[in-house]
Amino acid sequence: MRILGIDPGIATMGYGVIDKIGNSLKHITHGVITTKKDLELSERIFQLYNELTQIIKDYEQNTMPVEELYFS
Repeated sequence: MRILGIDPGIATMGYGVIDKIGNSLKHITHGVITTKKDLELSERIFQLYNELTQIIKDYEQNTMPVEELYFS
C-alpha cells in the first residue's frame, strides 16, 4: 500500500510518501511546497493545488491522510 501524508498549510505544505509492505514501512520521498507571501490567497491555493496534483499523479498512492489543522 502506498500512502501520501499531508501536513497542510498555506505558506508551507509538507508531504511524505511511504510504502507499507506487510509490517514494514519504506520511505519513498518527502518534501515541502512553499508559496510566496506577496501572492494573493487565491494564487497561493492554486499553486498548492497544482503542485499537490502533480505529486498525486507521480506517486499513485492508495490513501492520503491529512493532519488536522489547528491554531494555538
